[in-house]
Amino acid sequence: MASARTATRLSVAFVLTGSLALIWTTRAAHSEAQQSQGRIDIVQIYIGFLGSRVAALGCDAVDKATEAKFLSNLQAVTIRAAQALKERNQNLSDSELSARVVAAQNATQAAVKSEIAQNGCASDRMKALLKLYKINSEQSLGG
Repeated sequence: MASARTATRLSVAFVLTGSLALIWTTRAAHSEAQQSQGRIDIVQIYIGFLGSRVAALGCDAVDKATEAKFLSNLQAVTIRAAQALKERNQNLSDSELSARVVAAQNATQAAVKSEIAQNGCASDRMKALLKLYKINSEQSLGG
């Protein structure tokens, strides 16, 4: 039960910041092993969700209905990503892990916004993120 509470607290930290999460150490440590095993990493999926949302908001590509579906799916992915991050970083306290998440979110959000400012919403990167936003809103993950 403590794990579920921890995951809930971490997911609240993710959602409250409203920006991107990018856990560099976790992603680097686990990405290669999971890719070699053919598994999909929930943290990478979460990063994709949030990156696509920053792009959609920054490029005025959000409508009410799509956003509602997207946020429902984001909530489901956030909870699972928070659980995975806690499992992968058992040596960190909840507050240490949350602080790292928030710092990474802020840095990643700034990077996406910088990409928009430098190359606009028509850049290949933004087109890919906007497409991902639409795909992520079309899934049925939120129950």
